[in-house]
Amino acid sequence: MTDIVASLIKSLDAKDLRGFASVDFASANREHRSLVRTAITREIVSRHTGPLPMGLEKVKELSELPRVKGWAISISHCPLIGGFIVGPASFHVGLDFEISNRVTAMIIGRVAPFAGEKQIIETLKVPARLWAAKEAAIKAFGNKMNTDLNFSLVEITTMTADGSFTAVHGSHQAVGVVGESAEVTAAIVKTL
Repeated sequence: MTDIVASLIKSLDAKDLRGFASVDFASANREHRSLVRTAITREIVSRHTGPLPMGLEKVKELSELPRVKGWAISISHCPLIGGFIVGPASFHVGLDFEISNRVTAMIIGRVAPFAGEKQIIETLKVPARLWAAKEAAIKAFGNKMNTDLNFSLVEITTMTADGSFTAVHGSHQAVGVVGESAEVTAAIVKTL
């Protein structure tokens, strides 16, 4: 289950991204938020050359989204697993984990207002795929625009059987990939 992020990054062909998943980062662990922020800081310090980037000192502040100049970062967690993706900021990223059997077609249907998404739901064996894709896309577009978004503002426009998908928010576009490992569905997205 912990190798799902690396597998998705490879499928997305996002060589600059690194992803990490662990049960230690799962929301069931009371310390998960501090642990993931420490790991993000460590990863950026190990890969960055020159003076430390602006914003790195604030990554450990749990009340703020981690925004580091020159770096793309996204965090996600569920009770079973948590993790993050990080890389040089030539694009913006989003990551999401969901417990697969918690999301039904009826539940996702309530937050998928677009006609194309309704058609995608009909083809899915795992409805959590659309949920995770939308959540990851919301994070990626939100990071790009430095704002909070919601399900009604981001559309998953295509999704193939292998888990590749496209997403839009206004004139902004993104690509992603979604998959399952054990009881968890995960998705990653990068903006174009």
